[in-house]
Amino acid sequence: MIERGEDEGRIADLESEAAHLRRALRSRALIDHAVGVVITIGGLPAEDGLEVLKYISQHTNIKLRVVADDLVRWPSTRHLTRPVRLALPHAIEHARRMRRHRARMAEDGADVPIGTDGADGADGADVRIITDGPADGTSTVPAS
Repeated sequence: MIERGEDEGRIADLESEAAHLRRALRSRALIDHAVGVVITIGGLPAEDGLEVLKYISQHTNIKLRVVADDLVRWPSTRHLTRPVRLALPHAIEHARRMRRHRARMAEDGADVPIGTDGADGADGADVRIITDGPADGTSTVPAS
C-alpha cells in the first residue's frame, strides 16, 4: 500500500514535470516564431531557420531561447541586441553556403552530413543588416 507521504512526493514530482513541459512548449513556440523571422528576412527555406538560430547561439554564447526572443521582438521594436545583430548576417550566409555545398555534393553523388562546412570562402559579405535608427545602430531593418 502507498503511504500518504509517497503520494505527496509523487504529486510534487508530477507538478514539477508538468511545469517543465509547459515551459518547454512556450520555448518551442518562441523558437518556431523566430525561425519564421529568420527565413523571411534571410530568404531561406524553412529547414535552414533553426540552423541559423543555433549558429547565432553558439557563436555568441547566448542561450537559444534568448536569441529567439530577441529575433521575435525585432520586427515590432526594430531593435536587435548587438551580438545577435552582428552574428545574424554571418549565420544566414553560413546557412546559404552549407546549402550550396550540400547541393554540389549531392550532384556528385556524395553523402553529405549536415554541418559540413562549405568552405567556399564566403564570409557573410552579401547579407547586410542596415541600421536606420540611432548612431549606435540598434534599430535595424534587413537589406535585400
